[in-house]
Amino acid sequence: MGAQVTSVTEAREQVLLVLVTAPRNDVRERVQAAIESYGNWAKAGPHDRCNKDVASSRVAWLVFTKATPKMVRDHLWQLMHPGDSVLVVTCHAPAAWAGYSDTVTEWIEARLRGPRLEADA
Repeated sequence: MGAQVTSVTEAREQVLLVLVTAPRNDVRERVQAAIESYGNWAKAGPHDRCNKDVASSRVAWLVFTKATPKMVRDHLWQLMHPGDSVLVVTCHAPAAWAGYSDTVTEWIEARLRGPRLEADA
């Protein structure tokens, strides 16, 4: 009888883009605390110059984690109300972005570990 083969796949850290629409401030605060619990994150929006109506209900983060998009979605969704929404997608290089602070740009570049596509000026 042959030897038993076991396959274990180690989860790799990845960058996830998390988009949340939640009109209630208490929900956004709970979601922010949950995002911070992942330990390695950057706020991707809204920016101070954004339309305040949009800024009042929509927030985006980048999270560097071994958790899958489904795990993060399920974690956040339990904190939210009917009518709210959450989208979690995996980001990878190459990537393009513009208008972010140097801090967020450095955070992205350090974690995507790949070529950046420069945006047109």
